[in-house]
Amino acid sequence: IPVIQENVKAAIGGQMSLFSLGFGNDVKYPFLDVMSRENNGLARRIYEGSDAALQLQGFYDEVSSPLLLDVDLRYPDNAVDSLTTNQFSQLFNGSEIVVAGRRKDNDIDNFPVQVSGQGQSNDFSEQGRFSALDWSGMYPDDDYIFGDFTERLWAYLTIQQLLDKSKTGDAEEKANASAEALDMSLRYSFVTPLTSMVVTKPETDDSPMIADKLTEEQRQQAERAGNYNYGYSAPPAPPTYF
Repeated sequence: IPVIQENVKAAIGGQMSLFSLGFGNDVKYPFLDVMSRENNGLARRIYEGSDAALQLQGFYDEVSSPLLLDVDLRYPDNAVDSLTTNQFSQLFNGSEIVVAGRRKDNDIDNFPVQVSGQGQSNDFSEQGRFSALDWSGMYPDDDYIFGDFTERLWAYLTIQQLLDKSKTGDAEEKANASAEALDMSLRYSFVTPLTSMVVTKPETDDSPMIADKLTEEQRQQAERAGNYNYGYSAPPAPPTYF
């Protein structure tokens, strides 16, 4: 499989994007996903069912109308750090781009943002300004929702990008990306393929149970069998909820 991915990447040579479709339950979707990401594209699974045609139509609608290529969002180096991905190969009609990061100085709440990209007929460039928002002041009654929203959004995007990196590169790069993603998942209480999900028992028993997230192979086996079987084990200490 790695040889196929390397050959496809060499044949494309960065000159085009690769979009992959996987049909049914037995497809090796991680293979398609990695191969597409390595070639500036994306993969989608088409599930068995009467709506397969609608799924295909939805995929076509998603990728058939590119608006910009080589999109780049630039921020002042002295204003932000720990940015999530700020360069994107495409922007499709109806899609969105989200970039998150940390301000180096909390006293700086306004700075320029430059957006550039390549349109169908000419280059696109736009400059705006970032303004910090006080969520607690805007939604004082919903602080439990918005209190740390932006930080958790940054963490979520960073984890997703680390998980993507853990699928490509050499063994050391994969291991480092997985370790960092696991650390952030535990720190911010996110369920990821590297963590477990805690399920609470009925009120008659206060002991929680851990439900491990299914791997791709386990999910396929469960789908073929027509049901999902989760294994539970009681942890030796109070768990962290994800």
